[in-house]
Amino acid sequence: MRDIKVRTENTVYWVANRTAANLVFIEHEYVIELVYSLLGKAQEGRRDLEVCGFSFVPNGYEMILTGNSENLSEFMMVFNRLCTMTFKRLLRIPYRSIWLDRFEEKVLADFPSVIHKIASMYLEPLKQGLCTAVHRYGFNSYKYLQQVLSLGEEIESEHTDVVIRKLNQIPENISEEEAKHFLKVLEKRRTDKKGKVKLAVRPLAWKHCFKETQNSSDSHLISLLKKEIKTLQKENEVQIEQAVRVNKHNMKPRLSSIHKTYVAPKWKRKGPYFYCIDKESEKRILKSYADYRKECAFAYELWKKTGFLCYPPGAFIPTGPPKESFSLGKPFW
Repeated sequence: MRDIKVRTENTVYWVANRTAANLVFIEHEYVIELVYSLLGKAQEGRRDLEVCGFSFVPNGYEMILTGNSENLSEFMMVFNRLCTMTFKRLLRIPYRSIWLDRFEEKVLADFPSVIHKIASMYLEPLKQGLCTAVHRYGFNSYKYLQQVLSLGEEIESEHTDVVIRKLNQIPENISEEEAKHFLKVLEKRRTDKKGKVKLAVRPLAWKHCFKETQNSSDSHLISLLKKEIKTLQKENEVQIEQAVRVNKHNMKPRLSSIHKTYVAPKWKRKGPYFYCIDKESEKRILKSYADYRKECAFAYELWKKTGFLCYPPGAFIPTGPPKESFSLGKPFW
């Protein structure tokens, strides 16, 4: 059966991708500024797709998205393509894409699952020994979450509108003095009227998707998130201590580290398309999803025989054909 995804109202998605060989997403201020700029550019014209959070590690990223899911695939495609164009230029990478595969996505079925997935996302750099505390890592959206209570539901940050064709190649032996010059070039462009792009993050936009959290205070939800982070940190204490010990001298990488590579594991989807912590609820949801997939398969067979197409609302088949039938649906689970 073909890969069938859903694009529905009031739905929260976890998305992730991994690089094929290059460890480009290092926690260096030059790389961070470039990537935040690319995120902001991908948002242009798609502001109704809400970015709730993100976290980057050297070989990839995780994000939490909600809002108008009609724009989800386009947003991801644009961002991934911009990253490929940028890092191919910076490193003179010869192959077509920097990515291992198409991005992975999951539907987060209820609010405890959202809390757990966000906490796991913020904990990942700590588990890899990239920092000594969640709030000390500079390449994620945790600082936006901390600003919600003082700055409001949506946090905007201003970044340089990167012109990819004007970026200079990063030498393998680049010094930190030269790296500072690269950063100054970006900062100088940001002073121009047309040299800015805004990145908007709504850390708690997902709360409107669940009746249990619609009326919850922001402070309560932030408290739940921090509590879950502490719980997961305790559960992974041994792994974290070992990773921090091994990587303690590489926590603030030089820009030259962007040239490092690794051998990527063979890509495979981790678990079912719907993510739910409660296993009884997960069984019920996966049963509904199986029925939904059968309905989509029947519609596809009918289209092959008659040319008449009638997918159920919300069905999204990335591979096509046909793709022209897409319409936003309501959650069926």
